Amino acid sequence: MTSPGALDQATAVAERASVLAGVEWDAVDGPDVVAGVEAIVAARSFLDAALLRGIERLEATDAVRGLGWASVKDFLTHATGGHKGTGGGLVRAVEQLRDLPEVQAALESGRVTLPQARAIASKVHTLPRVPQFRTAVAGRMLELVEVRGHDASDLQTVFGDVVRELDPDAALVNAEKERAKDERAAHHAR
Repeated sequence: MTSPGALDQATAVAERASVLAGVEWDAVDGPDVVAGVEAIVAARSFLDAALLRGIERLEATDAVRGLGWASVKDFLTHATGGHKGTGGGLVRAVEQLRDLPEVQAALESGRVTLPQARAIASKVHTLPRVPQFRTAVAGRMLELVEVRGHDASDLQTVFGDVVRELDPDAALVNAEKERAKDERAAHHAR
């Protein structure tokens, strides 16, 4: 069963994008070019958010197996024409953003791009599994995008500073390291 509007909407967007790709950009001047490019970037962010929702559904239904694909990752790599691993990166982004609804919402509202959302999510998922801490770090990184205009590279660079700002004595980070060390020691003792 299909959603009555999802396929129709996706098809209509693809048709409109096709028309846009054929626009005579040589005839567009100055501020209109800037505004046009900004509008395309915004549209791309919305499309990326929709793509991630579609990927989430592909994972839930495993619909690509019926078409002969070994995995959603393989299908996505093929469908996007990306490098090997592209599909895996998209599936990973879906999984990571599932735990960060505020970052997902920022992507869906166009406040961040997919590269920014992925930079935040991938970095936050290296932190100890303390939901409040992860949420605080993600929120601070979103703030840096919105207030200071940080791009994905900036976000990766300032991540350590944000963690130190929110965990100044490194109690949360060190507790996770100690737990991992204790688990390794217990494993070796067995």
